Amino acid sequence: MEKERELSTSSTLFLDTALDLAHRLDAVGTAGAMAMAVEARQLSHIFERWRTVRPGSEERTTAITRLMDLTRRSLAHLAAAAPAAPRSGQKSGV
Repeated sequence: MEKERELSTSSTLFLDTALDLAHRLDAVGTAGAMAMAVEARQLSHIFERWRTVRPGSEERTTAITRLMDLTRRSLAHLAAAAPAAPRSGQKSGV
């Protein structure tokens, strides 16, 4: 039962991460962001399945690696898409 609880906790963390990425990327709305949002949703389906079916070691490693790569790419895309905020001490429009 403890292993089942541990699996459920980790799969929930991965699922939440994938869904959060999809939501944040949807808000950007560019073609690149939308493609990554689709990838995040595909991963979320995998992680959702893990809540009831234990993945094989290779499947687990592959999916987590994909999520980490997608997270890195998504955060870079989101940072590039974010409007530049004035730095502390600087006035905007000057």
